[in-house]
Amino acid sequence: MTDVRQGPGGGRSSSDDWSQATVQSTSGTSAGGGGHRRRGGPAQRAAVSAPSGTRLSMVQLILIEIAAASVVCGLAAKHGWPVIGIAIGAVFVLLGLIPAQRRWLYQVLSSRLRLTARRRGQRRFTGLASLAGPYRVLDVAPSGSTPIAVIQAGLTWALPLELRQDSVFNDDVAVPLDGFTSLLTIEDVNLASVRLLNIVTPAVVPASAPTVPTPLLPRGATRYCVLTLDTILAAGALADRGGSDAAIAQILRRCAMRAEEVLGSSRLRVQPMDEPAAHRVLDNCLGPAARTADPAAAATVESGGNIRIGGTYSATVAVGDGSATAALGKLAEVAPYLPGRVAATALVLTPDRHRGGAEATLLVRVSEPAEGNAGDLGARLRKVLGDTGLTVQRLDGEQGELLRATTPLGLSDGVV
Repeated sequence: MTDVRQGPGGGRSSSDDWSQATVQSTSGTSAGGGGHRRRGGPAQRAAVSAPSGTRLSMVQLILIEIAAASVVCGLAAKHGWPVIGIAIGAVFVLLGLIPAQRRWLYQVLSSRLRLTARRRGQRRFTGLASLAGPYRVLDVAPSGSTPIAVIQAGLTWALPLELRQDSVFNDDVAVPLDGFTSLLTIEDVNLASVRLLNIVTPAVVPASAPTVPTPLLPRGATRYCVLTLDTILAAGALADRGGSDAAIAQILRRCAMRAEEVLGSSRLRVQPMDEPAAHRVLDNCLGPAARTADPAAAATVESGGNIRIGGTYSATVAVGDGSATAALGKLAEVAPYLPGRVAATALVLTPDRHRGGAEATLLVRVSEPAEGNAGDLGARLRKVLGDTGLTVQRLDGEQGELLRATTPLGLSDGVV
């Protein structure tokens, strides 16, 4: 695992009665000031928990207005319409004001609708391609230079950078959260997201072990900084550079240089990957798959709380504990005891394009071969995290979106 260090403007959390699935943060280096809860984007939509009853979102206000209009129209029409109008209004009020699973009911319903739409696309491809469509790994470095591998999937280009480990005891330099936030804008290019991705191989814990034993060192841990360029969001900057693939390659090379400059100032060793290394990360980020001769087992099957991809079973939750530092600190201690063969954490930083600043969402995913008792993987994950005192947001209907956020694939608005 890794440590995250915040600047003086550090994380803030709401004092609501509701658990906050997102980790709020401000940054002295980000344009636009402090962080705010974001309403767009796959990871952020999924991780939003129900706000306090004194502050309604725009969607809730619209639902209440529709409910009021239905009642008024029904009363004005008379002849039996008042009952219909009141019934319709009651439905919209329930959707906007009734909580379910720490979210509002309309959020749960929209998650289920997106899940239904996503299942149709998942039938067309297998593996990670079922989440992002066909993808390819390219080298955008000039000939003779150090390789810079990027992952292109649809309209997104992801640049994975390895944060090299400096100690066999995993006592590495802290990752500066402010530095990560500053990478959301590089020169005149606005990136779609910046992620701190940790992939850990948990230690095998006997069933008789206590719930939270003394932490052991993970058997293996790697960490990456993943920058995503969305060609739609960066259309203006691309047009200024000619709008070709060469312009995209130029931007990504500048992103790699800027990341090495910003994170290197904190004594982090940042290194771009070559094509074989990027393929290895993509192939191994979910861990080993169950061996089966049935071709149907390779198909992606996503349910409300888990997802099976190519013989590997995964479950993801959002975690909030007041600040990124506190939550990641506890996760580092409990990582060796998480269920499954592979555990991944993703600190997803995205710009708030309406209010400025940035928002961080902390996700935890565990994966193991789709065999045996893999079906209760999500329940075991929530139990272990809950026993440590971490606030866990169960997310139903977004497993495909969240799994993508915990892999090196690109992550942006409207891509899932």
